Amino acid sequence: MHMKHKRIYSNTLIVLPFGLPFLWSADYELQTAIALTSRGATVIAYLANEGRTLFHLLSTPSPIFEIKYGVIMYRPLYILPFHRFRAIRIANYWIATKWLIFIISLTPQWKKLKKIFWTFSLQRSVYPLWFNKTVFKIYDCVDMFMPGRRRDIPEWLREERRILEASDVIFTNSPVLYEQKRKKYPHVFLLPEGMFIPALFPARTHTSEPVALASIPHPRVLFVGNINTRLDFATIRRVATRLPHYSFIFVGNTDVLFSGPDGVSLKNEIDSWNKQKNIYPLPAVPRNKIASYIRSSDIGFIPYDIRQQFNKYCYPIKIQEFFSQGKPVVASAIETLKSLSPLSLIYRTPDEAVYTLKKTLSRPWPKVYQAKQRRIALSNSVDNKLAKAETILLKYFSRVF
Repeated sequence: MHMKHKRIYSNTLIVLPFGLPFLWSADYELQTAIALTSRGATVIAYLANEGRTLFHLLSTPSPIFEIKYGVIMYRPLYILPFHRFRAIRIANYWIATKWLIFIISLTPQWKKLKKIFWTFSLQRSVYPLWFNKTVFKIYDCVDMFMPGRRRDIPEWLREERRILEASDVIFTNSPVLYEQKRKKYPHVFLLPEGMFIPALFPARTHTSEPVALASIPHPRVLFVGNINTRLDFATIRRVATRLPHYSFIFVGNTDVLFSGPDGVSLKNEIDSWNKQKNIYPLPAVPRNKIASYIRSSDIGFIPYDIRQQFNKYCYPIKIQEFFSQGKPVVASAIETLKSLSPLSLIYRTPDEAVYTLKKTLSRPWPKVYQAKQRRIALSNSVDNKLAKAETILLKYFSRVF
């Protein structure tokens, strides 16, 4: 495989636009960029959402290019005023992209490399069409390209079509997304989820309990991730009320950026948690601390509102994290998790969630399940994903590289 790496990643410049902030809890864009860099690629993380206007740059000078974790960060300069308006914003993105392409063409160590545009779902600021035909375009579809608000769905679908139709290859991370995309588009491939980082989630049988959990009684039902309107608050209220001796722990930052369904007040829902004695909202912790929280809990919990299409077809990063530590997972009826039964247990109603939580804790979690969970988590590592992506690129698109 070493020579193949030299043919693909080691001789390639990859422009990877981020749809999420560079340091975000769901950091699959960053981890992919780091992993590609470790395989020899030159990666430019195009941080469109972290660009600066002229006013901001003059008031707070900072470099447009920086290097962190071996990744070249590009925070563009937006020269047109009134960036808050979408039409102006798109124009600024286009100008910033063309400027980046110009810089690449002038940089001796960059211009001689093969070029890839590698974009993920939820990124809708930079488009493959803005790069010429010498740039190979990859759409890495890891989520349904949809917001929480129904009125925004048509616009988001149009945005995804712009990316799909201009891409040379489409990668998907679940059978559900693979079946959806392959019916309409050529060159669609199924890859591992590719969001799991084994080094951060070692398999240990003994661990020190986090201080934040010390006073919280067992059984502990744990959710780890952003606290936003993706959550099904009605189900959370129901299980917490019906199971007063269970501790429901939510570890994560409050995320007000997610455009969830109309009529749901994130503030009101979180305020109500403070009145429920067995719900424990805790601050986010560094990624390398999450494993100790999982090992010190009894059940992983993913109570997403599947009335939202984005949730229904997502592949939660946290499923592999729970699996890596051999914990049972109780989750709403997310399509990608159904095939993981009985390692992940699905509920469809709040009362069924109550029953499933009680049933799961009624007997020890089998060791054979724990071993299978660990194998699944490891098979979905970012390194496995990039290895398979490379095999596909070599087999079907070797003429390009």
